[in-house]
Amino acid sequence: MKSVTMMVVRLNRTFKKDTTMTTILNIANELSKKCDLKIIRPTFYKNTPNENILDQIPVSIYDFKHAFEILDKVKPDFILNMSGYEVIGLSFTIAANIKKIPVIKVFDLNPDFMKDWNTFEAFKAKTITAFSKTALEDVTGEKNNLISNFKFLFRKFKFLFNTIKFSNISNFYFFSLILLIFFSLVTKNDMKIQKQFQADLNFCSTQKWIDTLISNGFRKSGLVLTGSCTYDELYSKTQELVFTKEKIKKIIFCPSPMHGYGYWSKDKEDQLIISTVNTILKSGIYDISIKLHPVGHNIEDFRKISKDFLKEIPIYQPENLIDLLISHDLMITSGASGVTLYAHLLKYPVISIITDDSDLKYNPYFSPKLSVRCKNPNEIISSIENYTLLKVVNRDYDLFYKEFLGTFDGRSSERMSSEILKILDTKIRKKSE
Repeated sequence: MKSVTMMVVRLNRTFKKDTTMTTILNIANELSKKCDLKIIRPTFYKNTPNENILDQIPVSIYDFKHAFEILDKVKPDFILNMSGYEVIGLSFTIAANIKKIPVIKVFDLNPDFMKDWNTFEAFKAKTITAFSKTALEDVTGEKNNLISNFKFLFRKFKFLFNTIKFSNISNFYFFSLILLIFFSLVTKNDMKIQKQFQADLNFCSTQKWIDTLISNGFRKSGLVLTGSCTYDELYSKTQELVFTKEKIKKIIFCPSPMHGYGYWSKDKEDQLIISTVNTILKSGIYDISIKLHPVGHNIEDFRKISKDFLKEIPIYQPENLIDLLISHDLMITSGASGVTLYAHLLKYPVISIITDDSDLKYNPYFSPKLSVRCKNPNEIISSIENYTLLKVVNRDYDLFYKEFLGTFDGRSSERMSSEILKILDTKIRKKSE
């Protein structure tokens, strides 16, 4: 079995299993079946946490001036860049392209997410996300404050500038890259879909992603339609589990961290959560629990909010979502909630709280054919009753799967791992010629 070294570029600490971590784990698990896999991850976190769900060797970015130094040190066979528009991910992409190290990117789910946003909304969301309470802590372990956040941003951009400078590219190309990065940060344009930063292998969940990237100038030869590997483990669950809406007693509420994403004010988010929980508690009909986002929510902040609940209720965060769905009867979501997708894949009863039509752009997975929209948290009880009257057919689920996942068969990560090994074999052959 041959040895393969994979560098994963994902700055957030890897002890919380969000969708990005699930994607990384699924790809790594499939590769481990076919090769002796070693995982290297550049990190700003000074002390690696004990509870790590990714078997990795951390490399401190603090010890290096630019991406070339790290690549020379660890000599990865390929780079899995899961950093989105992060400048550290761009640094490694630039350095890897010059050193002829294959870069892999994953384009998942919805390419039109920011399509209906205006420039101000996008800039506001990116700024608030960058300076959110958990942003610095999840990457470095340091407590967040304005000064430390600015210092961290400066450190990251210095790493990028040093990488570009070391690459010896022309002054014209240097300034064009800087302008592109700045333009992407202050508008709704996403750096990861700019052709200047395309990877050698770009895994696309749907044909829509392929069409989007081709229209942005990506090489067609580097685009591979794979489906979404994030939800491979759910496929087997869809074959095993059957949920009904005949008897609804226990509700799991999964609010989205809308303030953390920069979409809402904190007060708006808090009041929606409090109103929803207390309306259900007042009814005396249902039991309710809350499942927080594994990364986006701060559990200590949330405990302060929970003091306004009429009574204490169970609050979960790191627990497995599927296990919680099995032990409950209906899911309520609010905001830009990815868990809505989980519910639809499992054909699970779900109600989406979307108070304003303008918020529909944050909810790409809401489907009036598969779920019920609640426009006012104070009317959540009637929305639950309306759901029991909703007639959902399998064809509607199949159309939803095709739109957002492309192929949903539980084998996307297997296809990705095969393509990765194929490109590595090609690289070896070219070296020997």
